[in-house]
Amino acid sequence: MAHRTRLDSLPQELTLMIFSNLDIHSFRALANTSPVFRSISIRHHATITHRITQNALGDLMPFAIAVYAASRADWKAQWPLPGYDELKGNILQFGEQYLIRTQEASAIRLPDFTFSMALEMINFHSIIEEWTSAYLEWSMDQASQNDIQRSPFTATEIKRVQLTLYAMEISRELLPFDIIHGDIVEILWDMFWHYFSPWENQLAWDIDDFLRDTIRKAYLPPGFTQQLADAAEWLVTRWLSKFGLRSLSILGDLPTLITSFDDLEDDLDLRDLPFRPARYCATDFTGCTWLRPVGGDVMIRSFDIAHVLARFPEEERGPCNTWLFQIASEVLPEDLNRLPAKYSTAWWDLTRVHAAFPDTVPGIDELQVMAQNEEYESGAYTFTTDPDYCRETGYY
Repeated sequence: MAHRTRLDSLPQELTLMIFSNLDIHSFRALANTSPVFRSISIRHHATITHRITQNALGDLMPFAIAVYAASRADWKAQWPLPGYDELKGNILQFGEQYLIRTQEASAIRLPDFTFSMALEMINFHSIIEEWTSAYLEWSMDQASQNDIQRSPFTATEIKRVQLTLYAMEISRELLPFDIIHGDIVEILWDMFWHYFSPWENQLAWDIDDFLRDTIRKAYLPPGFTQQLADAAEWLVTRWLSKFGLRSLSILGDLPTLITSFDDLEDDLDLRDLPFRPARYCATDFTGCTWLRPVGGDVMIRSFDIAHVLARFPEEERGPCNTWLFQIASEVLPEDLNRLPAKYSTAWWDLTRVHAAFPDTVPGIDELQVMAQNEEYESGAYTFTTDPDYCRETGYY
């Protein structure tokens, strides 16, 4: 009879490879099937769980780490707010540690990586995946109603939406309240959002609309009147800031959902907690504050976006191209026709843009040449006392 080799007698290197290519639940189950496996999993738990998490999250792992860190930051969600300088210091320190895309080193040391950490990140990513799919279908339905032909979503488009959902959750975890320091309103919130790209901010605006619409429909009774919808809007727009993406799972459980709205109303009325109504940089939808000031004057901006191109990966040149085109079309209306505003194109790859609007959107280099003698006046979105957000967040 042929000799049968026990699985737990395999060389340790092969066992580690097997463990690292399992999903997180299968790894835990297999690790408990023999003393040998248990011993290996204990000695190499950080390496194994890190690899499993990397396999599950891919390039989005740094943002999963940032969400994990944001949920545990000792300064997050403080009320009353700390002073301006203290909060600014906390924001810049967090951003530098977790949100700079050009950094290669992980923000969490490998020996510190735990099974519970991996499990939390992977479980949250499944929520991101669920709502990415729901948003993309909703957004494509809107575009289809305006004669845009449907086509399969690309991997980069899916990742772009997922990353933006991570950005919304990171910012919500840390800063769920309106940030007001005397006459200084929302400066630090806007600054924080400059760790993300202007097209991600535009996308967050659209995703926020989608989520508010979803929450509103789950909370209000069938056939609700506009009057009832208007009355509930104050709560609907703030629900996500208090409860976050994880709580979207209760939307199908009406009694629990109603209880959550009651809790939110108590916070707003009894404890006077000013939960913010939007999870993006609402003061600058165009993204002009990502343009570099001319001569240090924040009211005048240059169309040279070398700092933006250097900050974000090559695969983001498509939405970057569309963002620059939209801004340039404001100052070159005779040369460029703006894209329709009835639906979002912020998550679109450039291939989708060109298919929908042939010969409409020039490339980045051509746009910069066309606008090289132009300047963008950002007075509609900035005050003379506003900081240079890109300088503050390390673009240059």
